[in-house]
Amino acid sequence: MINYQKKYWVFIIISFILIQCTSNSSKKNTNNNIEEQTTLKQAITYYADGNYNESVKLLKILENQNSINPEVYFYLALNYYDLKNLDISEVYCLKSLKLNPNQAKVYSELSAINFNKKNFSKAEEYAIEAIKNDPKNGNSYINYSSTLAMLGKKEESEKQLYEAAKVDPESILNLANTYLMQHKNPKAALYLLFILNKLYDSDPIVLLNIGNILRMINDREKAIEYLKKAYDVTDKNHNMFKIIYSSYFRTLLNNKKYDEIVNNALEKFVDSSSYFFLALAYFKQKNNGKFIEYANKYFELRNEKKPESLIKWAEDQFNSN
Repeated sequence: MINYQKKYWVFIIISFILIQCTSNSSKKNTNNNIEEQTTLKQAITYYADGNYNESVKLLKILENQNSINPEVYFYLALNYYDLKNLDISEVYCLKSLKLNPNQAKVYSELSAINFNKKNFSKAEEYAIEAIKNDPKNGNSYINYSSTLAMLGKKEESEKQLYEAAKVDPESILNLANTYLMQHKNPKAALYLLFILNKLYDSDPIVLLNIGNILRMINDREKAIEYLKKAYDVTDKNHNMFKIIYSSYFRTLLNNKKYDEIVNNALEKFVDSSSYFFLALAYFKQKNNGKFIEYANKYFELRNEKKPESLIKWAEDQFNSN
């Protein structure tokens, strides 16, 4: 006779043991995942701060634990790229793609790596894959454009820059800033900004940047033209208006456009900077009464002590430019 009751209790005991083991395993996996995410987050912070070696140390710990998170290998690739070790960077990009083959950012990185290794055909292939996986990532179009230019396909290269500007205008703005600040190449920056201007002809930030770069390269009349456009299209409540206002009227002042300052400084906006530009414009026009009136208003509004000699103060403003 079979003892069903005995078997029943044995089954319950075994089931309880299995549940406990599964629960413990689940808790362990959860804890491991939390630890991995914490380590990865710190590694990403190190990378963002430019501490590439510290970032690599943490990511290597995760690699040695056989992490299956593609982000681990992608950030290893980024670190090694910035450490100028392109071959290892490429290895980690490919490792990341094995874990997730649909990562546009990794294909884009591979395109940049191969571009710098002068493997332009491979760079082109990876750029196309990046665009396929994320058609709205401007950097992929920029990488594609750079590669096409090196392959002698100039028209197609420019077309890809326009595509980048359409889907992700900030990527072109960032590239223009890189050319200006890091590479000291204002003409390249202007080329990119004019692409944006053709697509977004009333964007105040684009107009402001064009105007300021034109001023930098001493194309003064053109600078005033673009800064005036920025001033005209920007509402006084826009968060960039004060910067645009100051850039425009400072450029007018530096280029002796005193009548334009007198006629327009109070048109859309009034604060201490309005009185500053008016005071200096009237000073240059030798209208002492208006100069003193607006200089006094300037210091009063700023709650600053007026200098003993307003004339010397005005002269100092021009001498400092």
